[in-house]
Amino acid sequence: FRTTKWDPKENLPYDYGRIYQFPNFRTMSKQIESEQEYNQHKQEHAQEPAHLLFVTGLLPNEQCLSVLNIVLNRTNDSEIIVKSKKRLIFHVGFRHFSSSPIYSQHSNSDKHKFERFFRPRQTLVATCFDPITYPSTSVLAFKQFPDDKDRQELVATDSLLSVNHDRIILKRLVLSGHPFKIHKRLSVTRYVFFFKFCTHSHMKCLFDGIFNSQDIVFMNLYKSVHPKYGHMKPLSIQQQENNEDIQ
Repeated sequence: FRTTKWDPKENLPYDYGRIYQFPNFRTMSKQIESEQEYNQHKQEHAQEPAHLLFVTGLLPNEQCLSVLNIVLNRTNDSEIIVKSKKRLIFHVGFRHFSSSPIYSQHSNSDKHKFERFFRPRQTLVATCFDPITYPSTSVLAFKQFPDDKDRQELVATDSLLSVNHDRIILKRLVLSGHPFKIHKRLSVTRYVFFFKFCTHSHMKCLFDGIFNSQDIVFMNLYKSVHPKYGHMKPLSIQQQENNEDIQ
């Protein structure tokens, strides 16, 4: 897992051809940050003080869709176990939307292990398709309950890590089998694969030591996983669908 070279462009979903891909996101982010130091904000009074009016501009490429990597740290009050690819409501800067992210470990490695669940008191990286936003924007993640559309619980907070479509997220699969025939370091293992077109499902394995009959064969396989396209919805559309369901 640590030493194997992995091509981030290999076996990408067709949906990755629809997103905007930065040639060098770090350079672009530093350029935007340096330009914002000279910008100024202006405060105006709305005609109706009872209503909150918030006007903002978009930075370059913020109208495009890409792959966002968000660092999420579970709150101390939340004890809900969030499953990967389940819908959450995100507040990223001034944007509010719902998305179904996948989770991976937050490490300095070039490959990151996929996590099926986001457990309490855990820090993970959520990857999803969302509009481009530049770091380090504050992020709030809420869990919406299906039985009560108006009930939301804050499950995680932190900030945006990067906009990187080349982040490698690997899912581990464990294959196991029992020895059928043994000859020193060579073993014919069965019960590893179960295919309809294969009657035996045997596999020859060569080990670095003497293999015994009481041993069991385990083998780790890794495959790259990606977020699903089309699971991002602006919060206004999501609320409209919820109101239609209630009606």
